[in-house]
Amino acid sequence: MLICIGAALFTIISREMSTAAASGASDRIAAQVVGGIGFLGAGAIIRERTGIHGLTTAATMWLAASIGLACGAGYLILAAVATVLTLLVLYALAPLTRHIRKAREKKEQAQSEDPPQP
Repeated sequence: MLICIGAALFTIISREMSTAAASGASDRIAAQVVGGIGFLGAGAIIRERTGIHGLTTAATMWLAASIGLACGAGYLILAAVATVLTLLVLYALAPLTRHIRKAREKKEQAQSEDPPQP
């Protein structure tokens, strides 16, 4: 959801900036922000034996970059709407994430307590 909001915001900003400016400089700047933040976000993702961590952090960084670009381009209402949507997604999914973690921990505990069957 976060990546979807960020991608939509980047697309809207890119289209609006390209119609407002005759040159493609604004499109190139937006593209460089997308690529640069994508590179930083990739560094936030950690693969471990138990799973992959940092995906929400990376997506949030990318989305924050799109909100920053919207603010810099003067689209404050669009940035505010994206910020509200972001906070709704992050806070709405937090309980679901905790529930999934607890269920996984219970399953792993049950598997470690049961001796293997011959």
